[in-house]
Amino acid sequence: MRDRTAGALDVLMRRLPSSVERIKDDGSFERIAVRRLNVGDVVRILPGESFPADGTIVSRDTSADEALLTGESRSVTKQVGAEVIAGSHNLSSAVQVRVDKIGQSTRYAQIVALMERVSVEKRDLHY
Repeated sequence: MRDRTAGALDVLMRRLPSSVERIKDDGSFERIAVRRLNVGDVVRILPGESFPADGTIVSRDTSADEALLTGESRSVTKQVGAEVIAGSHNLSSAVQVRVDKIGQSTRYAQIVALMERVSVEKRDLHY
């Protein structure tokens, strides 16, 4: 059980991209490190990429794979105005997302923290 938890935690930790395309004021895109994102930034997420932060879709519809984070085995349709979760995968269309939460305030970070705590607690029970 401990090995499964550690493996799932390892996979989860690698879900966030290291960089993302942020939309500049002139409408062009610049690739920046995810750690440079700010709340309110608008980013473009291509099919196959992970969402770097919790946010709201502001352009186009898509579907997302949230299985690792929510347990939902089927893709979820995401329309303009829908919330997306950091670490979930964009599946079907390039979308623009307004960043609402970053870093430790994302649901992704909360799930990782919970899994780390459970892993430590289980390890302590065996000593």
